[in-house]
Amino acid sequence: SGLVNGDTAATRFSTQPTCTTTYTPLTDVAATAADRITECSGAAADNYTFSYTTGVVTVQRKTVNVTASNARVTYGDARPTITPSYVGWVNDQSETVLTTAATCTTPYLPTTTVAAGSTTTCSGTVAANYAFTYTSGTVLIDRKGAVVTASDSNVTYGDPIPTITPAYTGLVNGE
Repeated sequence: SGLVNGDTAATRFSTQPTCTTTYTPLTDVAATAADRITECSGAAADNYTFSYTTGVVTVQRKTVNVTASNARVTYGDARPTITPSYVGWVNDQSETVLTTAATCTTPYLPTTTVAAGSTTTCSGTVAANYAFTYTSGTVLIDRKGAVVTASDSNVTYGDPIPTITPAYTGLVNGE
């Protein structure tokens, strides 16, 4: 700032300033200002003297997406275990930097019908330099195999047609 008469750095400076920062890709979000300083020096131009003011790099949290796993069950099966997967870590980091791991779940119950289906979700993830977004998954519910067996019957030649009844195996949930 402070240039006059339409002068610009490109048209008037004989030496452009050199600018540096103490910030590195490993600087934490909570780093002190001293770890994030920006400063310039060395500018030269006819008609101008320079004073320098330092700045600061503001470090924002990196966003990591947490996706709840999908599951496939058969109607009547126990609730599946849902696990998180993560995309977006930087600096060779992984979930080992978490201070609070994701909690994942599904509202699926053994009585959830095939038509109703169910979702999976994760939440509650915390890490010092990261913010988290969440993507849901799905529990696919397959139909339960059941067997219908026709009853046996003994008759004597000429007897009327016997009543045949079904017997069921493989039903679940008291059905």
